[in-house]
Amino acid sequence: MKKLSQMLVFGVAAAATLFTTLAPAEAGHRHWHNRDRGDAVALGVLGLAAGAIIGGAIADSNNNRRVYIDPAPTYYPPQPTYYPPAPSYQPAFRPAPVYHPAPAYHPAPVYRPVVSQGYQPWSPAWYDYCSRRYRSFDPSSGTFVGYDGQERFCVAN
Repeated sequence: MKKLSQMLVFGVAAAATLFTTLAPAEAGHRHWHNRDRGDAVALGVLGLAAGAIIGGAIADSNNNRRVYIDPAPTYYPPQPTYYPPAPSYQPAFRPAPVYHPAPAYHPAPVYRPVVSQGYQPWSPAWYDYCSRRYRSFDPSSGTFVGYDGQERFCVAN
């Protein structure tokens, strides 16, 4: 029965909230100019009071349940415990450790790929390479003029 009454109150509250938003906003061809609004204020106060009463009744309805609370645990102080003294240890003399030298590891040989040395200077292939690469190449001296104006020897890598 209590559950039914709670559901009924919640249903009425929800319906009242919903229906107030569905009312048309119309002045009915009358311009009140903010006069005689005492009815609206009175209805607002009545609605607020009704909401407070219903809300208080709903909030108070859950406080009638019985709740079991565990009793506080009883504290028993621990019994004193006797620990015998630790045995006296005599130093044990051991022989000095023997350290063996670490094994010597030689690094693995490094294998490098064979890089061609390019063209040998003064060979016909070297002449062809340098004359194609540098427009300022001078075959008689084997030099070219760089962008900085310095003469450099042509090295074909």
